[in-house]
Amino acid sequence: MSDSQPHDIQTYLSVRSQLKSLSTYRATGKIVLHSSLIDALARTSYSPWFFYSVDKPKEILDLGFQVGQNKAEAGTISSPNTSVILENAKPSSFGRGSETVYDPEYRKGLEIPAEEITFPNQKSFEDLKDLLTTEVSRKLFDKQTGIKLRLELYKLAVYEEGGHFDWHMDTTHGDDHHATALLFLGSDWEGGDLKLKHGGYEFAQREWIQKEEEEEFVTEDGNVMPVHLIGFYTDVEHKVEPVTKGTRIVLQFDVRVDSDPGSKGKSDSYESTYTWGALDNARVITASLAVHRNQKALDDVAQIIEQRLSESPEQRQISDDDSDDVNSDDANSDDVEYIGFPLRHLYRLASIRPEYLKGVDAMLYEHFTTSQEFKDKFNVKLRPIVLVEETDYEGNWNTGPFFWIFESGNLARKNLKRKRGDEEPPVNESDAAAERSDYIDDEKTQFHLIQGCSLQVIESEHYIEYTGNEAQLGNGKYFGGAMFVSMKKSSI
Repeated sequence: MSDSQPHDIQTYLSVRSQLKSLSTYRATGKIVLHSSLIDALARTSYSPWFFYSVDKPKEILDLGFQVGQNKAEAGTISSPNTSVILENAKPSSFGRGSETVYDPEYRKGLEIPAEEITFPNQKSFEDLKDLLTTEVSRKLFDKQTGIKLRLELYKLAVYEEGGHFDWHMDTTHGDDHHATALLFLGSDWEGGDLKLKHGGYEFAQREWIQKEEEEEFVTEDGNVMPVHLIGFYTDVEHKVEPVTKGTRIVLQFDVRVDSDPGSKGKSDSYESTYTWGALDNARVITASLAVHRNQKALDDVAQIIEQRLSESPEQRQISDDDSDDVNSDDANSDDVEYIGFPLRHLYRLASIRPEYLKGVDAMLYEHFTTSQEFKDKFNVKLRPIVLVEETDYEGNWNTGPFFWIFESGNLARKNLKRKRGDEEPPVNESDAAAERSDYIDDEKTQFHLIQGCSLQVIESEHYIEYTGNEAQLGNGKYFGGAMFVSMKKSSI
């Protein structure tokens, strides 16, 4: 199995069969492209990556390991034996669509799989994983969501001089795989900069290291401690610049999320820390302080949603004036019961669940469902969606965007080839009644399409004008998750 795939290679076939196993219906609610809610959502932020200098304890830095089937001694975390590692490493491949390929123009690197890496001092290795897990938890995952993380060693990645890896996102190795943790060992190398980007922000490993030189993480001899940890969500695009000198050696861990439904909603107290992040090119406050920094924006989002859902049809018509672009040709704006918006991060279909939410998505969900002001007002649902754009028969992109919502169950199953205006298929009302009670009413949904959300292209067809026959309509389909908020009946 390859560990990565190019970011522009989409996997429609891998999700189509899963989507067809769900009930789906065409949403006819209005899509809003500009609104005060979209502006408020844009003001919420949570860094999707972090940097941590591993300068202690000594027992971890001196932790030895072995590689290969013969368990050759490969040095320590702070001083790896490069020659032994290179002798046991093999060329790295990557996923391209449904194929695993080796293309040195796109990726040139070596690796040793986890099953060929041994730590004789297992206790110290577990201490290392505990240290890394603590940092990942504090900086990428909010403990209020009641989750437990575990790190699984995936491989040792090696890049010699000239080694590189172009922009890509890591392939997830399970529904519970939500982040990657990279432990950079103490080898000498130049170049090989790790670049990260997500949601319009981009940051570089070397910039972090330069900041470290200006801060407190400096050893007695004046050199920056080479061992460091970088963690990021799996939907963060990243690349490795060409190594210009030496050998870059990294232990790569999968960050798995074990949910604990019983602790959902509990508010834990935990240490507030600072870390260098992408947003504002300044210190990004993590954990509870991240929520504190976003408090006004979170309150603004919730208050705008409450106002929208509580407005009369006349008031809502006035509010619609701040929406310059809407898809409302078949929308009923007089009766809105649901406000929806896409999630900021990408998730597997089975991972669009509260316990698996990341970053801003987790903060918003927590604010809606656990804050004193809003927990008794809102119902919040998470659903897979497909956003669709289509052309008309003249090739003009003026029939969208609109969206499909996917529900679990057997009600109103439809395939992904339905076109705008298709009638709903007949259903057995007695069999569907129980399922329908939890469904989102598409005709009463107003969907706010925010910028910076993560949607994956799953299908794209060009408009083709046929001579003497009907034209082939152009269309694009984008898969992602969405959050839908409605008022509890006791609050109406």
